Amino acid sequence: MSLARMMSSPPQRQMSCSFAFAGSLKKKRKIDDLVLIDELTGVYNRKYLPRVYARLRSDLERYGAPSCLALLDLDHFKQVNDRFGHLAGDAVLQKLAAFLRQHTRGVDTVVRLGGEEFVVWLAKTSKSEARAVLERLQRQFAAEKVEADGALLSCTFSAGLVECDEPDRPLDYWLRLADKALYAAKRGGGNRIEEAAREKSGFSDEAPSQASTDRRRWAIAIVDDDELVRMMIADLVRKLVNEQGRKADIYEFGDGLSFLESPFYQSGRQSVVILDRVMPKMDGLEVLNRLRQERKPYKVMMLTSRQDERDIAHALNRGADEYVTKPFKWLELEARLRRLLKELEE
Repeated sequence: MSLARMMSSPPQRQMSCSFAFAGSLKKKRKIDDLVLIDELTGVYNRKYLPRVYARLRSDLERYGAPSCLALLDLDHFKQVNDRFGHLAGDAVLQKLAAFLRQHTRGVDTVVRLGGEEFVVWLAKTSKSEARAVLERLQRQFAAEKVEADGALLSCTFSAGLVECDEPDRPLDYWLRLADKALYAAKRGGGNRIEEAAREKSGFSDEAPSQASTDRRRWAIAIVDDDELVRMMIADLVRKLVNEQGRKADIYEFGDGLSFLESPFYQSGRQSVVILDRVMPKMDGLEVLNRLRQERKPYKVMMLTSRQDERDIAHALNRGADEYVTKPFKWLELEARLRRLLKELEE
């Protein structure tokens, strides 16, 4: 409905339109929340992590406030499952999730990454402060009891800790560092906290030997203004990358302009770019034009909600390697992505 027609519509009809829109928005938010919640523990699942990182990265860029990511893993969890059964294991997971929510601040975020691994993301917190928090949590959780098959269990956890103080790094970079630190904590006997050592990525400020090594990692950029779409595509990409026994850095951008201004774009790494057709600030076709004019070595998949064959042909003529129309058929999207990833190896 045009603005002029809305202005001339009866007040009751205007209110009806407003309530209908508000109702649709509220319904979408409820669906989004359900998609992002871990069913067993009630905390967020890994799909929520990009949203957390976007918020904390914004705090870092605007206020210089770092955050800390802690990757937690229950010690000897397999033995609990083997001895007491999976119901007992589930009870331990639920206990840890509830404990972490209760003993962290409202600005902090608890996420179940999968299995017995959890992320605790501490906002506006330095590494020394985060370590003190984790040590307190370790002591308190070790005193907690979980009833299983008539017995009272006490459990501990190990943690890998990294301070996120570089806004240009992708989420996967911080998870990878935290995972390495967690591995060191587990090898050290468990019930430990290890801090991550920094590594370099394939950007231009590295030594050539390091850059060439890291270029073996795939780089994937997802440029879409719909946060939920970005998260779902990122999960699909991780699945395909893992299936092929590879590793990848996944970068997410909410608009074309932030993508073009990013270190990812400046690095010129051979990559796959998944690009939405219609976005704020800069249209997807404008971004595609820049990519091809500057001869960037990217494989580009265009996402479009327009069914017009001329629009699809226009994107292909501008240099898109693939296109997928919205709403997605996920099997089709998976097949086309698989083909583009395979071309990176050729």
